Amino acid sequence: MVTLLTSLMLSAAPTPVLVELFTSEGCSSCPPADQALAFLSAKQPVPGVEVVALSFHVDYWNRLGWADPFSRAQYSERQSVYARGSGEVYTPQMVVDGEAGFVGNQRAALAALEKKKGAARVALPLTVRAKGRSLEVTVTPPPGLEVWVALAEDGLVSRVTAGENEGKTLPHAWVVRQLENAAKGEVRLTLPAGARPERLRVVAIAQGAGQGRVEGLAWAAVPASAP
Repeated sequence: MVTLLTSLMLSAAPTPVLVELFTSEGCSSCPPADQALAFLSAKQPVPGVEVVALSFHVDYWNRLGWADPFSRAQYSERQSVYARGSGEVYTPQMVVDGEAGFVGNQRAALAALEKKKGAARVALPLTVRAKGRSLEVTVTPPPGLEVWVALAEDGLVSRVTAGENEGKTLPHAWVVRQLENAAKGEVRLTLPAGARPERLRVVAIAQGAGQGRVEGLAWAAVPASAP
C-alpha cells in the first residue's frame, strides 16, 4: 500500500502556473525582477508547481532615454488590461495566473506560487510545426475561454547605452517576441532573426474572457529542424 501511494505521488504531474513579468530595460528597478524570473524558471523552486515564465517588455519607458529593443505597445496594453481593477500600471510587475499582481520579486512570487498548488487546469492540446522561418501552431480553444499564443526566447542579453540603466549589460529570461490571439485555433509565428531553436518555446494560455484568470496552460519546444 505504501509503495502504491509513493508511486502515485511521484507520478503526479506538477501544476503549470504562469508567471508574467512586465519589465523594461529603461527601468532601473527592473533588473532584479528579471533575475527573479530567471531564477523561478531555471530552479523551479516550488514542489508541485511548474513555473512557466514569460517576460513582457513594455514600451512606455522608451521615451525616457532608452528604446527597449524587445518592447511592444501590445505588451503595455496587456498589462493595462490586468490593471483595470486597480488602475495601477508599474514596472517591474509580476502577474501570476492572470490574478495576483505585485512588484516583481522572488519572495512575493514564491508566496503566490505556493497558493497555486493543485489548481485546476483545463486540457489545452498544443502542436507546433516548423515551416521555413515560421512556426505553424495549432491549439484547441476550450469553450468559453480565450487563448493566447506566445513565442518566447531565453538567454537574451542587451548592452544598455542610455537611460536609467546606462552602461549595464542586462540578461533576460523568456522574453516574449510575438503574441497572438488564437481564437480560430491556428496561428503563425515568425522566428526571430538569429534565434536558436533550443532557446525558443511556444506557450499557449487559456484565460477567462477579457484576459481573466488562467484556466489552462501548455508549452512546447520549437522543433530542432527550425532554421
